[in-house]
Amino acid sequence: MIVEEEMRDYFRPHKINLASFGNYCPHVHWHIMARYESDSHFPEPMWGERQREGKLELPEFGAFEERLIGKLAVSR
Repeated sequence: MIVEEEMRDYFRPHKINLASFGNYCPHVHWHIMARYESDSHFPEPMWGERQREGKLELPEFGAFEERLIGKLAVSR
């Protein structure tokens, strides 16, 4: 939940897609995906058929990573 909240606040997506998988892997893992109306697959799944050429201008990921690490450390 912390990751989703931080993604919403930092990246300001149109929406967030959440998915958990474990069918082909020996563990369950999560995909938390920020979605934008201008991304190449919207509104289809990101692993689905491409709808258009995407045009995204996103803020720098390293700053998000540092911010997220700080939030996760506080929540422990």
